[in-house]
Amino acid sequence: MKTDFVTRQPEFLETLRLLEFAARETLDPILLLGPAGAGKSTLARKLGGEKGLLFEIDCSADPSFEKFSEKKSEKQKKKKVLFLRRIECLSASVQAKVLSFMDENPAVQVWASLTENPSGEKPVFLPDLQAALSVWTFRILALAQRPEDLPELIGQELDLWSEKTGKPAVFEEAALQKFLRFAESPEAVWTGNFRDLRASISRMAGLALRESSDGKITPEIAAAEVTRLKLRWVGQPPVIRFPENLESGAQAFAQNVLGKERWDALDRFDRSQLADVLWVCRHLQNFSEAGRILFSASRLEKTTTNDSDRLRKYLKKFGIGWDDIQTAADEALR
Repeated sequence: MKTDFVTRQPEFLETLRLLEFAARETLDPILLLGPAGAGKSTLARKLGGEKGLLFEIDCSADPSFEKFSEKKSEKQKKKKVLFLRRIECLSASVQAKVLSFMDENPAVQVWASLTENPSGEKPVFLPDLQAALSVWTFRILALAQRPEDLPELIGQELDLWSEKTGKPAVFEEAALQKFLRFAESPEAVWTGNFRDLRASISRMAGLALRESSDGKITPEIAAAEVTRLKLRWVGQPPVIRFPENLESGAQAFAQNVLGKERWDALDRFDRSQLADVLWVCRHLQNFSEAGRILFSASRLEKTTTNDSDRLRKYLKKFGIGWDDIQTAADEALR
């Protein structure tokens, strides 16, 4: 990859490859979708800037569109790229101006980023503008959907911190494993995406430098940061990445845990519930963590909670123990 993005997530890797092609080989408009902080602007500046002079407008701060309109008549030797950041903030009248500009300036490649609302509320677009912008549409994944990328991304953030400050910063191996174990778990929701990760690394690196001139992040510093992030995200739903095809994913895993004969003997109702429970357990470390997530609503109504015991009793009905789940998970990775 020639972008600053790294990924081991297969679908996202293909997305980035196609985005690079569209950016370098076409003049078609490009629309980037995704949550705040996922890196949409970084990609637009990197790839759009390689093609020529990039002019960026933050539509949330300057919704008039006049800034670029004043510049469009200036002679430039390079092809221009217009990047409209947070285009969902534009009013209908300004959207009409954007559409007119695109029609009148086919040599200018237009990039737009749209910050998706966590509530699922859709922005209002003029149909013609939506059609014009959607020639190439790419969804940029949230950080929590890319746990396999975290080891390399953490290394990048450490390097950036050292470059910015001129100070050393490195994880002790035990500290790195402690932090990664949490960072890759469903409890790490990364609501701010890269902004959260960058802030977390900066805190740990700063604390490490305060304690020692060699800038080593200790397990104690990592544990304190995990606690801090858990408190910040308290009440946020965990991120359990279910496969798009539940039948071939979660239910296939449940069948491996239970065995085909016993799985086939279950009612459809039991299969669906058990598959969900086992998929959550597969991605967590113990009964306690899994129970806290699986009983996240009902546990608030109780004066005392024993989520581990509730989950253990549920699985015992099917003759399943924690080791059975982890053994099946290990086999699935081979």
